[in-house]
Amino acid sequence: MSNQFKPANPNEALAAWLAQNQPDVFKALVARAASQGKLHGITDWISNVGTSFGTAVKAVGSFVSSPAGMGALTSMAGVYLQSQAQKDALKLQISMAQAGYAPAPVTTNPTSGQYPMYVDPRTGQQIPLTSQLANSLMPQKSLSDYAPWLIGGGLLLLGFSVYARK
Repeated sequence: MSNQFKPANPNEALAAWLAQNQPDVFKALVARAASQGKLHGITDWISNVGTSFGTAVKAVGSFVSSPAGMGALTSMAGVYLQSQAQKDALKLQISMAQAGYAPAPVTTNPTSGQYPMYVDPRTGQQIPLTSQLANSLMPQKSLSDYAPWLIGGGLLLLGFSVYARK
């Protein structure tokens, strides 16, 4: 991943993570987005990665923020990712982006080449990513996530009770 590029949002961060950790999925996603006219003029980005990396990541980030882009990414996971651990890593990163968070620290061990490895932010220790670990890292919904619905439901019930008394 280019050191100069700084993702502006969680979807761009997901795209940058894909480019670094799952380049085959990223390239296929670029091709899918380009075939649907979603890359706004990026054509041969692969031959010029140094200058267009940030542009490609931004475009893919924008593409995966759409339902069609997220569907394409999800379907490609089954084609390109061989192990359940790789699929768990991608599922974790998608859930982080959808919740508005930066990608989880999941990478390849530089010594052994083992992927995916979760890097504990407190200790720096690399731990093999299992389904159980990936599930524990996924953002959880809290009561505050449902507050608008609860308030709306309460107002609706209040409205019905006032209307019923007339």
